[in-house]
Amino acid sequence: MSKYENINYDQFKELSDEQKEEALKILMERFPEKSQLAEYLGIRGNVLGILISKYILKNRLGRQKTEVKDEVIEPIKEKIPEQKPIEEVKTIEYTPLQLVTPTQSAKINELKNENDEGFNVNLNKQIAGEEAISRITKIANSLLEHKRYNINIIIQELDT
Repeated sequence: MSKYENINYDQFKELSDEQKEEALKILMERFPEKSQLAEYLGIRGNVLGILISKYILKNRLGRQKTEVKDEVIEPIKEKIPEQKPIEEVKTIEYTPLQLVTPTQSAKINELKNENDEGFNVNLNKQIAGEEAISRITKIANSLLEHKRYNINIIIQELDT
């Protein structure tokens, strides 16, 4: 009787790679069906397949590390155009935003189309607090400082 015949998966994980290979070979002889071996170790079949691939078939998992040789790098470097140094940093001038004065606001209102109903928002929905905060903030950010608004807010906390 081998020392690996009564092993569980937690004990198997603690073994070195060579011991894992030996233990898998012994257990595969004892359990010819992979499903039986997976059940014995208490793991899923796909995990057993990975173990067999790694330790018995010696397949490496994941991306393989490859060394890039200078012979490959040099032709690539020749194709990359050389960047010119920045000689001068240009500054951009800007004018700050100006608030609309009441007289300007009146002129803007005169230019509006008579059929335009203006800004109107109605929110009637049962939503989570996080979504409510987001929606109310977006509505508040869409208001104009120079306008007047009729606002009715009813917020009720619901039992969950």
